[in-house]
Amino acid sequence: MPSLARKKSRHGKRRGTVWLWTRRLYHSFWILTLILLAFAAHWLFTAPLSVYAFDAVTALGQRSGLVLNHLHIYGAYHTQAQELENQLDIKKGESFFSFSPQGALTRMMALPWIEGVEIYRIFPDRLYVFVREKKPAAVWVTPQGTPTLIDNHGKTIAPKDPTHHNYLLRIRGAGAGEHLRDLMALLGQRHYLKQNVSVADFVGGRRWDLLLRNQTQILLPEKNWDAALNQLDAYLQNDNLIERGVKKIDLRLPHQIIIEP
Repeated sequence: MPSLARKKSRHGKRRGTVWLWTRRLYHSFWILTLILLAFAAHWLFTAPLSVYAFDAVTALGQRSGLVLNHLHIYGAYHTQAQELENQLDIKKGESFFSFSPQGALTRMMALPWIEGVEIYRIFPDRLYVFVREKKPAAVWVTPQGTPTLIDNHGKTIAPKDPTHHNYLLRIRGAGAGEHLRDLMALLGQRHYLKQNVSVADFVGGRRWDLLLRNQTQILLPEKNWDAALNQLDAYLQNDNLIERGVKKIDLRLPHQIIIEP
């Protein structure tokens, strides 16, 4: 009886050891499988593919049904939809496995009007593209006389279309774009001036001359633009200078206004 008990004990211990190693091997197998799948996914979506591998991946995507059937583009006004589709580099009926969202994003951001892009790939067959376009703040007239749309930071967007954006302020002079943001901030606080200034000349890289729609010219100083425009506002409200049709209002001297009838 004692020897039989010992045999059962050794047998049970042996079975427990085998079960423990089997369990460890089972977990190791799945961990290794997951690691291999992770490497395969990384290679599939990031590594360069040969022609044969590319064809195989494309065929796999088509057999699995992961192909582009529905493309939706939102937010594009100045940019043609076809131009955006070309930058995606994927056509309807083609496999998603060969599509690179990062590559499409980089190509779209290189377009002149594009400020931001979001791309959503919805399996099995949908692609959504949301575009944010730049907002033109003014028309910069180059020294050659070419009108060019620029943003609030003075950065060039695109050549001006002759039939559009005629409502925008025109600016001229070297360095005008770099100081546009400060000028727009000052005009934004003064509704009358903002609505009536048609041209702003940046003179000598130091100061602004403003031309109103009724051809009245306003000469601003090199510094303290805000104080000069506050002074002008007071005269505009009290003496109706603009309505009287004066030709020039000189604000270059501090605390003085020189008016040319």
